[in-house]
Amino acid sequence: MSRIAGNLLLALASTLLTLAVLEGTFRLLGDAPLASGWRSLCPTAQMNEFGYRGRRASYSDDDYVIVLLGDSQLEACGLPDDQMPEILLEKSLGALGRKTRVIGLGASGYGQDQQLLALEEYLQKYRADLVVVWLTPGNDIWNNTFRTHTVSRTDGPPKPTFWLENHALNGPTERIGERTSSLYLLQLLRNAFGGFEAAWSRRLPPADKGVAAIPPELAATTAATQEAVETQQSHWSMFLTPTPPRVQYGIELTRTLLTRIQNAAARHGARFATMAEDRTTAAARAGWTGGANPFFEPPQPKAVERERRYWIADLEAYIGNVGETTKGFPFFLVPIRIVDHHKEGDSHLNVAGNTQIMTDFAARLVESGFVDRQTDG
Repeated sequence: MSRIAGNLLLALASTLLTLAVLEGTFRLLGDAPLASGWRSLCPTAQMNEFGYRGRRASYSDDDYVIVLLGDSQLEACGLPDDQMPEILLEKSLGALGRKTRVIGLGASGYGQDQQLLALEEYLQKYRADLVVVWLTPGNDIWNNTFRTHTVSRTDGPPKPTFWLENHALNGPTERIGERTSSLYLLQLLRNAFGGFEAAWSRRLPPADKGVAAIPPELAATTAATQEAVETQQSHWSMFLTPTPPRVQYGIELTRTLLTRIQNAAARHGARFATMAEDRTTAAARAGWTGGANPFFEPPQPKAVERERRYWIADLEAYIGNVGETTKGFPFFLVPIRIVDHHKEGDSHLNVAGNTQIMTDFAARLVESGFVDRQTDG
């Protein structure tokens, strides 16, 4: 072996040893590669066996079993354990003559990607007669599209993510709880080159970067935002008009994930439906206590501004995009009918709001024949 080759091998061995020591040190300090996804972080003792807020998956043979998939609206961290949406829906159906067990699977920030994985985990051991996806259209599309949960330019918590190639669903990148990489040093290298989103954006259609000048007719309607509307990783995304290619992609991805959830339910003999509360009603707007709600309040359309770039947002665009997302699926849009419907200072439903939505949803399920009134054999 030549002297040069020997020196190269020695340098390589020294580098590998240094990297191994660094990796071991990080792990001893508790810094391991990030886990993908999350379960419930609610400060409550009421957790089921899947790590979500709610009761355990127990039911009798004559129970009609509903699996309710959702996000922070379903998790309802601020509500008492006996007023969770799954319990309110179960009580409402019981009052209509159907012995029911409702099991909730979901956590804050969940899109249909993690909801699908949670359902697949559940169906390995338990049955369902009906699977319902509680949609949050203003969140779900960007939740599904991006690699991390954030509305800023910096990465948020990474999550299992699916993607489309030639309109076919691929993924997930990981299962819930799996590591995003096998080595912590690889994670540091990824962060040095912009993090998860910088790499993930190359899979996506181009974003609408806005315009430099505000349309004159909208000058008096401008709403400023700190969210990353320039990448469409924002609650404004479904309101933008014309609908950006990246949002169109997110809608197609979401529809494909809903189809996968529907098919998983069907394979186990369960029916499938989607639902959402309607926040465009007069009562919903009148009850907003966090100041003017820029998404649903007039004037419409309006300009959205971030760092002197402008986009046009319109409630009609949002309504059309929700219709496109749910087209062809059983969809129950449940109007908010009461003014006192959400928690002080945020948009999550309070006990009164959840009670009204779940009572009305139960009635719609029975009226439509999704759930019958028969209680005995």
